[in-house]
Amino acid sequence: MYVSTDVVNPNTNSNNLESIIFEINYNTNLHSSCIVANITCYSQLRDEEEFLFDLGTVFEIEKFFYNDDKKCWMCKMIPSGKAVEIAKKYVNFQRNEMNDGKLDVLVLFGNLLYDVREYSKCHYYFENLLTIQSDKNAPTIIDIYRGLGRVFLGISEFELSKKYLQHAYDLCIKIESSSPSKLGRILSYIGYTYDFQDEDYLDLLNFDLVLNYFTQALDIYKKTFDDLQHRDVAKCLNLIGEVYYGKNNHDDDSTCHNYYSQALNI
Repeated sequence: MYVSTDVVNPNTNSNNLESIIFEINYNTNLHSSCIVANITCYSQLRDEEEFLFDLGTVFEIEKFFYNDDKKCWMCKMIPSGKAVEIAKKYVNFQRNEMNDGKLDVLVLFGNLLYDVREYSKCHYYFENLLTIQSDKNAPTIIDIYRGLGRVFLGISEFELSKKYLQHAYDLCIKIESSSPSKLGRILSYIGYTYDFQDEDYLDLLNFDLVLNYFTQALDIYKKTFDDLQHRDVAKCLNLIGEVYYGKNNHDDDSTCHNYYSQALNI
């Protein structure tokens, strides 16, 4: 299969343009996971065969060279299954992060949008996902609320973030089968909503509140993870250290240093 760009006339002054032909070597036996359709019957050029690859297809470049006879660049490629491998690794990573082997794939896609900072798309995605959920007490709803809470935190809409994170927390408490580590992460994010509102230091009104959320999260992590060297424990210790640092009280210097040191040792 061949795909070419517009051919550049070598006699014209086009120093910034190059012609290239993509040659795709597709074998149905070797590339069974690749989705491709023969759409020749829909092509405007009746004498030309035309194929359409799935939008998510990833190609691996085998060879790239300049063809002196055709006066253009040639790029030889094959469909690659690495995209599937990467997707599986991401799914496993996310499920391990949440300590939840049953985390919904639909939620994972929303998390991916958040991870790449597509906050607007992530917002609408989770809103739509919430709308189509028939069981409003399902564990998946917790993850959707958490997703909405995170995305509003990402765009500094702190009150909306608190609202959805509180919904996630309440439902997590209600559903006894919920993962304790999930509850810990929700508490941490609620703490973030107060912590991030002040660019410099936390005001004294929020100090105890934020510290309470992070401390609760730390207690849950310590009870949940057999390995106290878990990175969530380290992150929480560091957050508590930051709160004490933000208080800017010299009497708390040793406490602040202690939490930072524990996090660093992990």
